[in-house]
Amino acid sequence: MNQLATLLREDVAATEPPHGLDARVPVALGRRRLRARRLVAGAAAAAVVAVAAAAVPLALGDEPVAQPSSTQGGWAAHVRAELEPAAGPLPVASTRRQGDATLLGLGPSEGGWHFFTVELRRGDTLTDPAAYCRDRMALGYVSCTPTTGADGRPAVVQELAVVNTGAVQTQRVGRSWDLTFARVPVSELDEVNPDERVFRRQVIATTPTGTVTVTEQLAATSPEKAGFRVPVEDLLAAAVEPGVGAP
Repeated sequence: MNQLATLLREDVAATEPPHGLDARVPVALGRRRLRARRLVAGAAAAAVVAVAAAAVPLALGDEPVAQPSSTQGGWAAHVRAELEPAAGPLPVASTRRQGDATLLGLGPSEGGWHFFTVELRRGDTLTDPAAYCRDRMALGYVSCTPTTGADGRPAVVQELAVVNTGAVQTQRVGRSWDLTFARVPVSELDEVNPDERVFRRQVIATTPTGTVTVTEQLAATSPEKAGFRVPVEDLLAAAVEPGVGAP
């Protein structure tokens, strides 16, 4: 499979701002969405796999797929150089823009569940990693630890559980699909079929103009069995801004 036909829609990041969180609200919303959409998730996932096998270019959100510039090409090359020693070959699937965010997708492998994304958000901030992690742990993340990025700026490393809640069809480039995921608090993992559990390891690093989030996502039955391949230090090394840390 030469292209990634399914990139994650980052529901978690889009709906959970860094500060002032009410831990009860997103969890309740996530549970309602999960129960309402679980019945269609299986059929939607099968459709996604069929489209992925045909290597249909992905078009997501309100803006067309971005044509990689020379700067973005250098960014992608830098990311691959940091991830591939541990992850193996990762063809660049696509780069897309949505508002102030730029998302780079790499992968997939193992039936499409194991893949990587790198998201640049300009104007975003991570001024208090300790407070950020307290909020995330209150929301039921597996773990969250303050650290520093490759350039010494504030960063965090976090792990969380998610579940596929379905697919949204897009029409900008042929027939393609966008998988959506809902966060699952670790205290509620027993309510999810073990075969449907998906885990993410993410680093969020501060850059001169915003933040970069690098995500490794894979299927596993429990946090302890989530065999993330790329070491945290390599994820942090990949978390750079185009034209700044990239060649």
